[in-house]
Amino acid sequence: MFQKFYIVRNQNKTIMDKKQSIVIILMAILVISGCKNGIITIKVNPPKNNNITKEICNGIDDDKDGLIDEGLIKNCTTYGIGLCKFGTRECINGSWSKCKKGKPREEICGNKQDEDCNGKADDGCLCLYMFYNNKDSASLKELEFLLDMQSKYHDLIAKTFTINTSENIDLMYKIANKYGIKIKHTPVTFIGNKAIIGFNKEIAKQIEKKIKYCKDCKCPKP
Repeated sequence: MFQKFYIVRNQNKTIMDKKQSIVIILMAILVISGCKNGIITIKVNPPKNNNITKEICNGIDDDKDGLIDEGLIKNCTTYGIGLCKFGTRECINGSWSKCKKGKPREEICGNKQDEDCNGKADDGCLCLYMFYNNKDSASLKELEFLLDMQSKYHDLIAKTFTINTSENIDLMYKIANKYGIKIKHTPVTFIGNKAIIGFNKEIAKQIEKKIKYCKDCKCPKP
């Protein structure tokens, strides 16, 4: 907003043509940006309201918006299973309510959290174990394939293990003994009750077919 004031000089006295200009000058922050042909251009910035305070839980309208204690919620921990033990408190009539535990929700596969609050993390998710040699081209191709499968089937958890550590090798043979197979080379994939050795286009079709079956029939984890 800009105000223009005309300066009239008469017998060494300066008179403003607007009487209220004095009030505006006293109440506003004036920034003189220039003077040309007897006209002074003044930018008027209205004073800021510094009296607005943050709303707190006290039964008072602290932020002067006509609402009392609106939208005040904080996190809390209470009894419960899984993520349901994490709840919220709400400000009511100037006081914090008791902690309300969270509600069960759909399980998110692969994050090791118990969203549905039944005491089991990642339950109901489809698990696949794959052991590979990172110097083997077939293994690397299956890794890319499994990434595509996880994008296509969101409840699929593909756990991959390189056979460059004794711990992973021991796990591979332990699972192989459970399935009653002998491993001659990698990659080897375990899904449901099926063990698949090697990888090519036909094996890729077998793996996806098994993924679809286990998705509907809830196959046990390897």
